Amino acid sequence: LRLWLASWSPHRRQQLRQSAGMRSRRPQASDARERRRARSRTRSPPPKPACPGVHVVFVAPRIPVVTLEASCVLHENVSWMLQTALDMSAKADSVYEYIDDNDIMRECETTLGLTRQDIGLVRFKQEGLEGVKAIGTTGKRSVMLALVIALVLHRDDPHEALWRELREYSLDKAFLSLIQDVPVQAASCQHRDERRDGRREERFRGRGDEGGGSAGREGG
Repeated sequence: LRLWLASWSPHRRQQLRQSAGMRSRRPQASDARERRRARSRTRSPPPKPACPGVHVVFVAPRIPVVTLEASCVLHENVSWMLQTALDMSAKADSVYEYIDDNDIMRECETTLGLTRQDIGLVRFKQEGLEGVKAIGTTGKRSVMLALVIALVLHRDDPHEALWRELREYSLDKAFLSLIQDVPVQAASCQHRDERRDGRREERFRGRGDEGGGSAGREGG
């Protein structure tokens, strides 16, 4: 045995030691892979947007800026939503006008990266609402939805007719998701007071939790 051990070269002994070390490390690598797999299985998926296909931000600070895609459930309904919010039967695109405001345009350019061509800045024509402005970035329907949001946040009014129609066509929760997390500074004074003690959020949630129908409604 001693002669057999003596016949081993130093190089051969080094190879055996390395092989032994590799065998001892393999279970550790396998354990690490198992831990990574376990973490990936338990990791929560990213949250889905409450109303896919629409994005709302605010500038100046109470002007909603809306990007609306055709895939959004509200896309085909914004026309009647605007008419109902105003309690008017006039054609929806006749109740507002496009305006220029360099300060607002500049803020959209610097904070949102929009170009002048992207910014559809409008205001209501109706007396008493001329100061309510909104911005759509993807055409007329985005402008109309922005105006509905601006009006709901501006008027200290329950808008019962609008919420009733939204519930009927199962759109109340989609619209609610756009306004329930609105920044405090974007709401009117009364809405800010209500938000501080939680009444505003409960009022909106109460509307969104009531029953509704299942059909959509075509916009004009």
